[in-house]
Amino acid sequence: MRKFILLIALLYLFTGCMSYYKVQTEKSVSENSLLQYTTQNKYLILHRGDSAWHLSDEKIILNALSGNLSDLPANRYKFKTTKLKGSTRYKNNPQEDETLVLEEVHLYLNDSQYSGLRSESSINIPLSAFSKAEVYIKDKGKTRRSWLFPILSFPAALIVLVVGAGISGGLGLVSFAY
Repeated sequence: MRKFILLIALLYLFTGCMSYYKVQTEKSVSENSLLQYTTQNKYLILHRGDSAWHLSDEKIILNALSGNLSDLPANRYKFKTTKLKGSTRYKNNPQEDETLVLEEVHLYLNDSQYSGLRSESSINIPLSAFSKAEVYIKDKGKTRRSWLFPILSFPAALIVLVVGAGISGGLGLVSFAY
């Protein structure tokens, strides 16, 4: 019975099945990239210093971005815990669904400009005022590895358990029947 409990504990320890995303940084914000984001219905978040707003009704006219600013909803603050290098985990389950993060594009203004921005206002900002854009994309490699690790490690742990039981007690597979 103890070995069965140990086997279940190992199975629990080796569960992965996680989802990850990574940040793709664009050093300059171009009209073409903004048009691509809007046609893909990306959720635009405008940053200036420590402040951030949702940018809606966006239009790109004469190398300037215009639109309306509003407060971010509570489920759009994942950027505060996002790693700029490497991958960040997001939850993808019915209790906590953070898949919205894959729709986000973050536009960063130069800190010295546009200090008067506030929620419920309209903006018209030249593209040259943006220092960078960050697009959140699914890290397919790390997500895939997190799903494969438990599948591959469980048989290895089982072999170690069986061989260990056979060496220590000479019981082999018979001990699993109890």
